[in-house]
Amino acid sequence: MGMVLVEDEGPRQWNEEEVELVAAVAQEMTQALEAAHLFALEQRRARQLEAAAQVSRAASSLLDLDELLNRVVELIRDAFGFYHVQVFLVDEENYAAWLRASTGETGRMLLERQHHLIVGSHSVIGQVTATGKPVVARDTDQDHVHRRNELLPDTRAECAVPLRVGTRIIGALDVQSTEPDVFDEEDIAVLQTLADQLAVAIENARAYQQQRETAERLRELDQLKTQFLANMSHELRTPLNSIIGFSRVILKGIDGPITELQRKDLTTIYNAGQHLLGLINDILDISKIEAGKMELDFEDVDLNQIIDGVLSTTKGLIKDKPVRLRKEVPEELPTIRADATRVRQILLNLLSNAAKFTEEGEICLTAVRTGDEIMMTVSDTGPGIPEEKQDRLFEAFYQVDSSMTRKVGGTGLGLAIARHFVEMHGGRIWVRSVVGQGSTFGFTLPIAGPLENGKDIHRQPVVLAVDDEPGITELYTRYLEPEGYSVISVNDARDVLLAVRRYQPDVILLDIKIRDMNGLDVLRTLRQEELTREIPIVVCSIEEDQREACLKAGATDFLPKPILRGELVGCLNALLQAQRM
Repeated sequence: MGMVLVEDEGPRQWNEEEVELVAAVAQEMTQALEAAHLFALEQRRARQLEAAAQVSRAASSLLDLDELLNRVVELIRDAFGFYHVQVFLVDEENYAAWLRASTGETGRMLLERQHHLIVGSHSVIGQVTATGKPVVARDTDQDHVHRRNELLPDTRAECAVPLRVGTRIIGALDVQSTEPDVFDEEDIAVLQTLADQLAVAIENARAYQQQRETAERLRELDQLKTQFLANMSHELRTPLNSIIGFSRVILKGIDGPITELQRKDLTTIYNAGQHLLGLINDILDISKIEAGKMELDFEDVDLNQIIDGVLSTTKGLIKDKPVRLRKEVPEELPTIRADATRVRQILLNLLSNAAKFTEEGEICLTAVRTGDEIMMTVSDTGPGIPEEKQDRLFEAFYQVDSSMTRKVGGTGLGLAIARHFVEMHGGRIWVRSVVGQGSTFGFTLPIAGPLENGKDIHRQPVVLAVDDEPGITELYTRYLEPEGYSVISVNDARDVLLAVRRYQPDVILLDIKIRDMNGLDVLRTLRQEELTREIPIVVCSIEEDQREACLKAGATDFLPKPILRGELVGCLNALLQAQRM
């Protein structure tokens, strides 16, 4: 490590005792220096671990690529005390590695110059991006793989590690020091760990950006589609009004007598016009529903009056078939809060489907009060629906048997529209069917209208995100808001109950690794409180070994960190769907 030199002003013979004293002092100094060295090394490793943790948090919370890279290079430079830190990303052609983030004023100038190095070139970055292995120039004066940069004149050592996603090399993390031979094997291992985290974060950020661009493009296309349908609605309805109106006028004899052949032809024209108008209305309805622009007009509705009206229409659909139409409805059903037009449309869709596919037998409409709801069913003796196809019946444009549909007509929109209208009323819809015996479609409507536990079911689902890292709750917001969720962030678990009382969330996202609190205790408390006992709680945690403990403590589900957007959205959609059943 060094030596201790003791000198006198003149000639002197050192005795054995003095030599032993100096040797003892030297030994003490050696131990003290070694302890100081180890302490400094431990401090450096602690800073590295803290940097790794901060990079991990940045990687899991930042989805803007430039913000992510700039944050990471600054973190690494400050924590490791490097002269310069930068990130290069390889282009799609795998031709060159382009500088995307760089520290300090020098970094800004390099970015302005669009600094890049050819993959495979005689440079540290060129070799790393070509081989996918770390490259170290321990002394830039001796190691010629280092390519000097006039803007970084003080660089004496350089180390670069690859950014890898699977077998792909997407770039490199490059660090530079003003001292030679400073990168040991542990430094390289730590930097590679950081680079691996960063590579995954870069891919996530790119995927998020691509999703945003795709979503924006889809929104533009949806607006164009909505505008197109609005225009087509006007353009198609105008001539249809004339076709239907004037054919009806002539059929009634207002313009004079007509022959039986003319009556037959005009009746065909009139019926075809009505059919086409119905198809146009269905397409416009499903488009409005999908765009979130369908609004219901709630009022007090007499169900008996609506049922009598739709049964009268249905009789005309089965007049040429050996099919009996039957109803089992109490004389006085309670008045309900609903949109009369849409309730009539639900029943007509179900009854017209039954009329289309039932060749003989009967169709039966029932209605009964069950608690705070009215339950109605439409049963038929038609061909029935295979069990494996029943789950998709309420999807738009889905048809069980295209050959039969071509025979009886239809777009496959009726049941999808009925489902949406039932759910907008706060009810549920289902089907039971046996092949060869017939089908029964049932649905419920709340008597008091679409209110559930005092909350409007048409409001955005509210997600209460509990995590002591604001970056994480911001990530959840970015994930969920485009999907129609409202996210409330709570960064102090002690505020959970207050937030629940205020916002009445539909779901709670909870991290059990909470500062100054035991997350499992928080979970148990939420399950014991009457206010939160029934609210689904999804634990989002990096501690996967706690999954079973969380589920036993009352968690509805467990998602391991880092949380992927698709997993989170899918989990919440499934939970909310289950709540509606």
